[in-house]
Amino acid sequence: MDGFLKLFTELIIEAGMEEKYIFQKRYLELPGFFRPTKEWDLLVVKDNYLIAAIEAKSQVGTSFGNNSQGIGEGDFALILTMQNFCRQIRNAYRDFG
Repeated sequence: MDGFLKLFTELIIEAGMEEKYIFQKRYLELPGFFRPTKEWDLLVVKDNYLIAAIEAKSQVGTSFGNNSQGIGEGDFALILTMQNFCRQIRNAYRDFG
């Protein structure tokens, strides 16, 4: 997975983002929907704005059906988490904007 994260980082930098705004291995938690926080593999945050949140997943083993179902359920949870996060930000700007 480190190779993919390195590739993502290189692509983000090539797109014009400074490396100081890219976080790996630390400062990776955001509020979650099904749990208090969600830890990501790579975050891009600039001027307190979330630009990108990336989670790398691998498909390993012989039980492709079970793994793909688990990944699908995880993706659904991820969508709800991001919707909740965006709603919280929108409400914060509405309240304090």
